[in-house]
Amino acid sequence: MSNLIPPHGGNLISRIVPAAKAPRLRERAGRLPSLALDAREIADLELIATGAASPLVGFLGEADYRSVVEQLRLADGTVWPLPLTLAVPEAARGEVAPGREVALRDGGGRLWGLLHVSDLFRRDPLEEARLVYRTEDPSHPGVAYLLGRPEWLAGGTVDVPPLPSDLPFASRRLSPRALRGVIGARGWRRVAGFQTRNPIHRAHEHLTKLALEFADGLVIHPLVGETKGDDIPADVRFRAYEALLDRHYPKERVILAAFPAAMRYAGPREALFHALVRKNYGITHLIVGRDHAGVGKFYGPTEAQEIFDRFTREEIGVEPLRFEPTFFCRACESLASSRTCPHEAAERLELSGTRVREILRSGGALPREFTRPEVAQVLRDFYGAGAATAAPGEEADVTTTATTPTNGRRGFILWFTGLSGAGKSTLARAISPFLEEERAVEILDGDEVRTHLSKGLGFSREDRDTNIRRIGFVARLLARNGGVAVTAAISPYSDTRAEVRRAAEAEGVPFVEVFADAPLDALARRDPKGLYKRAIEGEIAHFTGVSDPYEPPRSPDVHVRTDRETVEESVGKVLALLRERGLVRGESRVPGPRSLVHSPDATPVFPTFLRFSGRRALVVGGGRVAEGKVAGLLAAGARVTVVAPEVRPGLERPGVEILRRPFAPRDLDGAWFVVAAATPEVNRAVVAAAEERQLFVNSVDDREGGSAYAGGVLRREGITVAISTGGEAPALAGLLREGLDAVVPRDIGSWLEQARSLRAGWQEQGVPHPERRPLLLEAINGLYSKEGSA
Repeated sequence: MSNLIPPHGGNLISRIVPAAKAPRLRERAGRLPSLALDAREIADLELIATGAASPLVGFLGEADYRSVVEQLRLADGTVWPLPLTLAVPEAARGEVAPGREVALRDGGGRLWGLLHVSDLFRRDPLEEARLVYRTEDPSHPGVAYLLGRPEWLAGGTVDVPPLPSDLPFASRRLSPRALRGVIGARGWRRVAGFQTRNPIHRAHEHLTKLALEFADGLVIHPLVGETKGDDIPADVRFRAYEALLDRHYPKERVILAAFPAAMRYAGPREALFHALVRKNYGITHLIVGRDHAGVGKFYGPTEAQEIFDRFTREEIGVEPLRFEPTFFCRACESLASSRTCPHEAAERLELSGTRVREILRSGGALPREFTRPEVAQVLRDFYGAGAATAAPGEEADVTTTATTPTNGRRGFILWFTGLSGAGKSTLARAISPFLEEERAVEILDGDEVRTHLSKGLGFSREDRDTNIRRIGFVARLLARNGGVAVTAAISPYSDTRAEVRRAAEAEGVPFVEVFADAPLDALARRDPKGLYKRAIEGEIAHFTGVSDPYEPPRSPDVHVRTDRETVEESVGKVLALLRERGLVRGESRVPGPRSLVHSPDATPVFPTFLRFSGRRALVVGGGRVAEGKVAGLLAAGARVTVVAPEVRPGLERPGVEILRRPFAPRDLDGAWFVVAAATPEVNRAVVAAAEERQLFVNSVDDREGGSAYAGGVLRREGITVAISTGGEAPALAGLLREGLDAVVPRDIGSWLEQARSLRAGWQEQGVPHPERRPLLLEAINGLYSKEGSA
């Protein structure tokens, strides 16, 4: 342990008496007067006893108290920012005198320790509030606590019996000495620490992983002592931490331990306190973010970082990691900070802890960009029916309760944007039947809204924005009551769309933006009314995309190209995203890349072709069948990983990663498609793990277990034909494929060229779909007629 950072003050204090001496201490305490400790004082006593508050050996005496409050130092000059004090009720003053001993008990009479009284003195609560919290405002939770406690304080050293074994998080409640032992055993020198009293969201995760880039290890050290009444309880937070660490952190480089302190919400002073205390646990660098330990608007956003500049590095010892506020930027499509992101605030997704609690209590959904699904699920489980029930001590929010659906599920907004004629209304109508299987759906079509809701509005910028805000308001009302609001309006201005999104997400309503994209020339060709032609010629004023601007989304949730894709293809892309975000189930209707889960009642198969384009596919098994599967996956552009104890030589080829070991569920992390080609027992384990992660899985010789069938595939000159027997007879599918290969013309590529050319013309001319097939057949026959071959 010699390589670890020295404790604050040079020595790691311990005021816990050996177990053998505990009976004598308890016997002595039985003859002494008692002081009743509150939850904060018990937490402070534990910090002192275990050495977390080194160099303190007890509650502060008068000289140390005055120096800490006024100078942020103990009387001997050691940096110490917070007064850890013990209050004495007026009625007990006669029994608490310097030179005496007092038993320290909780409200239930449990003995926590003995105080050897050295000082009895009086404080000025308002002066302490002004100096420590920088306010006398009782709305500050630290000030409210201070003003409600006795003014007399007792100082002195403490002796504490071994801590109770039934404390919350006992297995995670590592003392400084114990945590130092773990750090030392792992050989870490640079140790990053993360203080939190909230569940870790994506921005926190980003900061901790940045710290891991330079540190040997990371200690996630959530505070489990007393917090504000509306903070999420510690046991719920711990379940969220454990769910996150299990899947998203390298286990050998992270320690999760409980920090037993109480929150004071003292802002900069408490940030410094958290750093010094963590040094006693063996942490060398503490992440200090925006408004660390702050509350409300009492402290500036960077003051918690700036306080460290008031002291020398030698005085503090531990290094603050000063990170900028981090957020998800929709334009960057990633987590970023103001130092790395050039986009305006409208593109940022930021939710305060208070707002997160409001969303969860009202039954809303947290955006995936804000928090991991595993964490969101833990929080949803905790709040449960909280949408209709106020938390203890709170008044019910009548507005929120009244608009919460009785089934506990909120709806969402599906917002189609794009130029006139780009297919917004068509897509809205096409996707509605899939959504109606689960919820009520209302389509807010732009033309209809202008007729009924926005009658009288013109096409100025102000009127267009008013129209979009009205659509957004109605959409939020529908979604808050459990329905799906599908909008199909041009909504030309990006800042107004962003405003509508922010308003929805502020109410916990998921918002999905779909950009129906098509170039202007394609829209002009397909325009049956000739509006684009007239606008281009100047006959129509204020025509979006021609004489008025359209600002396309820079980072839509879904981008569909309606000039290249069929309606079915575009709808499939949207449904895939909705399933990925957990907004719809309906797994079998139009499958997406990570959503098909086998169900006996599901439609057996949806005809689609997967283009892997560099996506990762996992093959479990190393035999002949696996070799055949790998060849097909490579041909489709996949990056292939093979997991098996023994692997055929034919699998060792470029583009294939070989892991020679048994399958483990973690192998599925990052995969897009899975092939189970091992023994039946292993295949069943693969299927179970894949379904848990909602991955496509082709399970060889297990028709009921898999969710994707592989059949015979014929590819020739841009045309792909697949034959499947639904997993019942793969060999038959292969035979049928060979038979098809014998009869398909070798020049079938000319059919594709002919069909592509005709389709463009039909779209321009507006030829109805039922009339196209006979025309196509006639044209293909013409390729082989004498006239056609001349």
